[in-house]
Amino acid sequence: MAADRERLERDGCLQHRSAVAGPALTRLADRIGSVKAGARVSTRDPALEEVLAALAGVIAPLLPRARAVRAIWFDKTPGANWLVPWHQDRTIAVHERRDVPGFG
Repeated sequence: MAADRERLERDGCLQHRSAVAGPALTRLADRIGSVKAGARVSTRDPALEEVLAALAGVIAPLLPRARAVRAIWFDKTPGANWLVPWHQDRTIAVHERRDVPGFG
């Protein structure tokens, strides 16, 4: 866990493979089914709640106040595939705006 915290503080992100979340993601995929490109998933969807619960053991120790605000399902099958280069979401949901030196 200390290595995860160090990477998160250094890089501002963390890639983590969870053996627990894998089966939950499979059940979510089965529930959503195939979509043309992407579909927004309600954060109250029982299948998504199962995925989030599986990841809570990784996320909560690092970011105890974090919570899901948006979920998008991308269906990248061999028959419906497209390039998604690295990107950074520029809009996030927040309770209130706070100006912080060094961030704009």
